[in-house]
Amino acid sequence: MSDRENANAVLTAYRRIAEIYAHAADRGTGGEMAALFTEDAVLVSPDATLHGREAISRIPAMLRDMFTATRHEILNQTVEFGGGNEIAGETYCNASHLLHPDGDRPRQVLVWSIRYQDRLCLSDGVWKIAHRELVLDWTEMRTVKL
Repeated sequence: MSDRENANAVLTAYRRIAEIYAHAADRGTGGEMAALFTEDAVLVSPDATLHGREAISRIPAMLRDMFTATRHEILNQTVEFGGGNEIAGETYCNASHLLHPDGDRPRQVLVWSIRYQDRLCLSDGVWKIAHRELVLDWTEMRTVKL
């Protein structure tokens, strides 16, 4: 495989990881999410640091407890090739969180503008996230109609 073909394969794999992560977060599939990570992965968010696949697998359930629904929209990505079996990447994302009803108040959605800063490792021919940091750039609150 040429360097260009290899770079394209890595970019495709990284995009697919981001899409599966978003799907798992939004659809509540913890096992699907955990499979994207190395066994000893670390995920850092503004509120918590999670260690290992088992802890990471609980993220979708935590989101379901906190919100009625979520929708993660994957935007642009960049990748830095360091050579060997590791890459660094960054994924931009808008994460919408539909808040639970609150009496007669209009329904609201909390939107996070975030960046996932990742370090991935190639293990047995599969790229996995070894370290992910969720960087929160800003939030918005919107009124929505259902």
